[in-house]
This record gives sequence, structure tokens and C-alpha cells, in this order.
Amino acid sequence: KVLAGQKRLALLGFKQGGMPGYGLRRMLVTPTGVPKQILESGERKSLATDRVILVPGPAHDVQCVKDIFRMLVFEKRPIYAIARELNRRGIPFIRGSSWSYQKVYNLVTQPKYTGCHVWGRTSSRLYTRPLRLPKSDWILKHGAFEPIIDAETFAEAQKVLAKRTFNLSNEDLLQRLRTLLASQGRLSLRIFKSSPDVPSPSTFRFRFGSLRHAYELIGYGSAKQFA
Repeated sequence: KVLAGQKRLALLGFKQGGMPGYGLRRMLVTPTGVPKQILESGERKSLATDRVILVPGPAHDVQCVKDIFRMLVFEKRPIYAIARELNRRGIPFIRGSSWSYQKVYNLVTQPKYTGCHVWGRTSSRLYTRPLRLPKSDWILKHGAFEPIIDAETFAEAQKVLAKRTFNLSNEDLLQRLRTLLASQGRLSLRIFKSSPDVPSPSTFRFRFGSLRHAYELIGYGSAKQFA
């Protein structure tokens, strides 16, 4: 019964716990969707019949989200380069922390920035460990929130990310590494971060165990560690 109730609320576009995410805020609404107030961090609804939706946050945070997608989609910057640029500008992440590869990556892969509510990414019943569910099992409610990013830009961002990593074989990755070495004459973390056509160092670590091993596979085994 609890699961069925959660699914019903998800299909209506109501959020059911969890952090809103960068650039977003939780809005308390009536059962019919009439706004009541913004919920600050740690605040909860007082009436069981009230619901929660997401709304765009402060203007500077919203603009930052738009800038991130612009840098990814139109400027073709690597995720690392985007994180570095945000830190250079002195733009804080949530609770004043700095930006990282994972934080930027998580942001640009979240459909909620298009106003789409996603529920059911994981399942944990009767105190069992959470299990990741396939996308076909997710519950999506498009138009649940006011969007920050249009659907076309978000879809293009996913294409950019897919071309960089997911659809590349190990040999494709090594070939891009060879091309980068040929053009730069050497390899370093700085060169990785400034090269939009080369996947992130973490991708090579995941595929080959370490960057050192990837280097060795292209005949760069005597190279020094990152500068």
C-alpha cells in the first residue's frame, strides 16, 4: 500500500523526500497544487495532506545551471573544465563546497532541470539493500516543475556525454589517448582537462584500472606521473 501510494504521488509530480539539488528549492503546496511557502533546508511539511514540488532557486543559482549546460553543449567543454571554471569564478556549490567532476556530471544528467520528476531509480523494500532499477521501470512525470533547461538542450547534453564515454570501446579510448599524445607531445592532468574530445581521467581509471596502465598500453609507460 505504501509503495502504491508513493507511485500515485510520483505520477502527480509531487516530490517525496530528498534534497532538491543545486539551483532548486522545495515548495510546499496544497493537494491541488496551490503554492504555500518555500521550505528551507531541514524544514518539513506540517500537514499530511500538503505536498512538495520543486521550483527554481535564486536567480544566480539558476543562471549557473544554464551556464553549465551552455559550456557543455555549445562550448564543448569537458566536465573537469566546467568544474574548474566555476571554482575560478568563486561560485560555491551547496553549503559553500567547491565544484568537482562528479557534482557537475550529476547536475547535467538530472532530468529534473527540465521540469521532469523522476521516481523509482532505486528500490529498497523491507529494509533490504537499495537496488538500482532500469530506466524502463522509472516513473517520469514531465511538466511537473517549472523547467530551468529546455528539453532539447538537455537531450543534446546527454548526446555529448554519450559520445565522450559510454559508446566508446576500450580501443576507441586508447586511440583518443594516442591522438592526444601525438598532438601534445606528452600527457598530464592539465592536458586531459583542457581536451574536450578526450574522456575524463576517471573513465580511463575505470576501464583500465589506472592511468598508468592506459599509458603503458599506448607505449607511454615511461611517462612521469601527472604534473
